[in-house]
Amino acid sequence: FVFCGGSDPQNLTQRVIDEISCSELSNIAVDVVVGAQNKTFDREAALKLNANIEIHDASGEFARIMSIADLAIGAGGTTSWERMCLGVPSIVVSIAENQNSACEKLGRDGLINYLGMQSSLKSGALREAVVKTQTNYASLFDQVERGQILVDGRGCERVAEVMCPSDESELTVRLAKPDDCVEFFNW
Repeated sequence: FVFCGGSDPQNLTQRVIDEISCSELSNIAVDVVVGAQNKTFDREAALKLNANIEIHDASGEFARIMSIADLAIGAGGTTSWERMCLGVPSIVVSIAENQNSACEKLGRDGLINYLGMQSSLKSGALREAVVKTQTNYASLFDQVERGQILVDGRGCERVAEVMCPSDESELTVRLAKPDDCVEFFNW
């Protein structure tokens, strides 16, 4: 899964496709989502370069396409949190200075594979990172598990509860169900 932000001003999307369009990765199917404001990406050139690419516009299908991916490559913006919530291991590049510190921290904590700022990304780094994931799948499983514990998709509920706490009279007690296991484990 490749998504490099809504606008992708330096065309990281094309760079990703250029680097993963090599013989050692020729068996990989690639879903590329192009942001609505992306004016730099050349769809036809990408399709000529790699026959295993399917290009999608950012739409209501975005989360579904991302959720079925085995690996994501993308920019370090808010999609980083979405990838963690959906359990998709990620190779991340910052495309803006304001993404760098959060990505560095997530990388140090082993929650993403952070390659650095796009402006200083070495040629072949994206290809090398993808190849490395094919032989180091166990670490990706750990990345996914820890990412989903950190970002469980219930942040809005927590913020709303802090802003407008539930009245104690509205609280109820029920017996635990099998579906509660993951939440109990995370607690």
